[in-house]
Amino acid sequence: MRRILLLVFVGFGIMSIDSLYLLGVRFFATVASTPSDTLLSIWAFLVHVILGLILVVPVVLYGVGHMLRARRSPNRNARRVGYALFATALLLLISGVLLLRIEGLFMPFSDGDSRALVWWAHVLAPLVVIWLFIAHRMVGPRLQWRVGLRWSGVGAGVLAALFVFHSNTGDPVVRDLDTSGMNLTNARISGAHSIPVSDLTDDSSCIACHPDVHSSWAGSAHRFSSFDNPIYAATARDARTEGVHLSNFCAGCHDPVLLASGTLDDPRLDDASLDPTSIPGATAGVNCLVCHSIVDAGPSGNGSWTIHPPTRYPFHDSSWSGLQWVSRQLIRARPELHARTMLVPGVTDSAEFCGSCHKAWIPEGLNDYRWLAGQNHYDSWRLSGVSGHGLDSWRWPEHAITDCNVCHMPLRPSSGMAARIRDESSVLKVHDHQFASGNTALMELLKLPDREARLEASKAALAGSMRVDIIGLREGGVIDGPFIGPIRPVHPTLVGGESYLLEVVSRNLSTGHAFTQGTADSNEIWLEVTVRDSQGVIAHSGLIDDDGMVDPDAYRLNSFVIDSEGYRVENRAAGRIFTKVYDHQVPPGAASVTHYRLDVPAKLQGPLDIEVVLRYRKFDHELMDFVYGPVEGTNLVKTLPAVEIARDRVVLAVDGDTNPI
Repeated sequence: MRRILLLVFVGFGIMSIDSLYLLGVRFFATVASTPSDTLLSIWAFLVHVILGLILVVPVVLYGVGHMLRARRSPNRNARRVGYALFATALLLLISGVLLLRIEGLFMPFSDGDSRALVWWAHVLAPLVVIWLFIAHRMVGPRLQWRVGLRWSGVGAGVLAALFVFHSNTGDPVVRDLDTSGMNLTNARISGAHSIPVSDLTDDSSCIACHPDVHSSWAGSAHRFSSFDNPIYAATARDARTEGVHLSNFCAGCHDPVLLASGTLDDPRLDDASLDPTSIPGATAGVNCLVCHSIVDAGPSGNGSWTIHPPTRYPFHDSSWSGLQWVSRQLIRARPELHARTMLVPGVTDSAEFCGSCHKAWIPEGLNDYRWLAGQNHYDSWRLSGVSGHGLDSWRWPEHAITDCNVCHMPLRPSSGMAARIRDESSVLKVHDHQFASGNTALMELLKLPDREARLEASKAALAGSMRVDIIGLREGGVIDGPFIGPIRPVHPTLVGGESYLLEVVSRNLSTGHAFTQGTADSNEIWLEVTVRDSQGVIAHSGLIDDDGMVDPDAYRLNSFVIDSEGYRVENRAAGRIFTKVYDHQVPPGAASVTHYRLDVPAKLQGPLDIEVVLRYRKFDHELMDFVYGPVEGTNLVKTLPAVEIARDRVVLAVDGDTNPI
């Protein structure tokens, strides 16, 4: 029995130091209103749980054995206090077990007020145990106070050391990932020279707790941002022909795993015939651990983020599944460190987090010319009324939208570990990681199994973002002719044989940045105009021919960029871009007016039916030919969806016809 008692004393002593450390961490976190768990406190918690479970058996054995031996003792006071001491010790152990969160098991005290009650019982029980133990010995054998004080001093020293190590985290060294000296990307790394590919591609650990989130991401444009995206692969390889280091410009946002791991110079990446899955990290894309390992992000763009090696809980990298299971239980039990390091407050929930990549510019080191602005979602949002900062905006939403996630990561119901009540519905939800919106082509090009559902999600995101209206006409077919309109609610009557200028307004209703932004040079957004009489089509603009080509005379809401020799840059070669011929993108809340000359036939059959459709197709014919060749490119472009975003139609009487529809 003495050996068992010694084991209990030693275990209780270690547990006391460990518990005081954990309570101290929690206390200072509460006072400072900031999370403070570190890997040291996670290890301390693991020791706490293991030692607590180990102590169950010796405490019960000694307690029962001691009660049986002392049941006939004449010292009734000692017996009574001893019974209370044993009962309190059992309460301490049982409450500890009840506080455990174990994967796959229903735990009645996992959340809510009942858990708080059990937690307080677990915290206060040791104080009662100490008091009852002293009282038990005061009416029994004398306590050896000097021995106890000596060991208490040792414990205090250990406890002080734990707090010193806990608070002394140091400032990690931050360095640039672009070592070319050409300012090709602003990406930086903290606390390491590089991060192994395996540390940034271990998505299986994410799937274990967040399967629904991973599933929605698995078909997104972020998932396929790397060399398994044929469009990007062709463009990146083209850039690498001028120097492997030039692909740093692309990799800062498309290949962060290759950039952060230092493997971007692998010559196998230049071989278009090689399966990219055979190259570690070449198909990682913008994955879970990349985004969730970013610790800082700024508004300067071109990958203006800082990544830090992912914080791993104990045994995460173990080859034994049993220890991996332990690691998952630690996350469930102490999720604060995981949440804080995977969702850095003020970073992942900021517009700058997205803007670090969704804002690009061409450095002089890439084009041998000068700094040029590129695609820029961030600034057009920031300077608009949507963000709440654009004082001269034409449109102010009811509430400022300060976070890109509101539109691009809408909430969806979930029963996963990250699900929370995030709105008034009181339904558990997570942010959708599909990022459904502008890329309506990848799911078709890659033949994703759920491509139809993903395309519908993108269509839904685009629906209502723009509006087109046929607002009026001008007599004589000239821009300064007398204005006839607005044509609603009263429809004008046209005169056969006359010319008119048709005015169509395209308005950006709900896009928080310029429409479309992104790769606006290869996005196809155009107005499809069809004019019919009772016999059929009499005029049109913007129709798609049998080869999938959009009418070259169609009005496009994109940008047209050329090189220094005046040729259009059709292959996304950013280093060749010299200037824009035009940029027809529509800023937030703004509008674009398009004019069409309409010559009304003198002998028209019936009323004039005018219809305008705003269509969107990701990837134009020229880019597809560059990537796939002229034959396959032509065949593929015909399979790409031409999404309808907005439509307007008006039927006007001609001459004496007064019955327009």
